[in-house]
Amino acid sequence: MEPYATVEYADTYLGGLIDAGGWSGVDASEKERALVTATARIDALSGYGAGFRGCKTSIISKGCNNV
Repeated sequence: MEPYATVEYADTYLGGLIDAGGWSGVDASEKERALVTATARIDALSGYGAGFRGCKTSIISKGCNNV
C-alpha cells in the first residue's frame, strides 16, 4: 500500500508541531510503516459511516479526476 504522504512531507509537517519528539526519534523505515498504517486507518473509516470526503490521490498522480 502506498501511503498518502511521504516521510519527507510528514517530517516537515510534524516538525512544526509542539510535541513531535516521538516522530523525530524513529528511523525512516519506521516512519514509512506508520504512514502506511495511517493510510489504512483512513481508508477503513468508510466502514464506520464516516466516509472519505474528498478525492483520493497518490503522491505520483497529484491530481483528482473524480470531483
